[in-house]
Amino acid sequence: MMSGWGRQKGGLTHLRYSGNSLTAKTYTQADGLAQNRVYAVHRSRAGTVWSGTLNSGVSELKNDRFTNYTTTEGLAANTISSIAEGPDGTMWFGTPKGVSAMSPKGWRTYTANDGLPSEDVNCLLQDSTRILWIGTAEGLAYLSDGQVHVPREGT
Repeated sequence: MMSGWGRQKGGLTHLRYSGNSLTAKTYTQADGLAQNRVYAVHRSRAGTVWSGTLNSGVSELKNDRFTNYTTTEGLAANTISSIAEGPDGTMWFGTPKGVSAMSPKGWRTYTANDGLPSEDVNCLLQDSTRILWIGTAEGLAYLSDGQVHVPREGT
């Protein structure tokens, strides 16, 4: 069993449990992590660990190697507040400039132009019905079938 924790100034620490023993390995920029200030972490179903940083994008740790993604590759912003995984393997990244999706089809960003109440995204949650819930500074939205919706009172 493995779990990972982001550390606001200390990089990313992986804890590995084996029987009654616990070992820890910390990854930093020296190991290829985009930045030591990690604010969001998600372990995918495939075992890849995603680390969202304060202002250097997101790092993907797979097979003990990092791949880093920034606005150059398609992120809306390099500050990552939250990470979620879709049932099809799409990775979702909450940023102060909207929600970015990384899928085999490429990158896509959802903003206020797509219907978000605010582009300042605080949290993401992919539910069991394939809906991505998006918490923003101005309220809740959800993404279903590629469309952003805002729940109305009484619905």
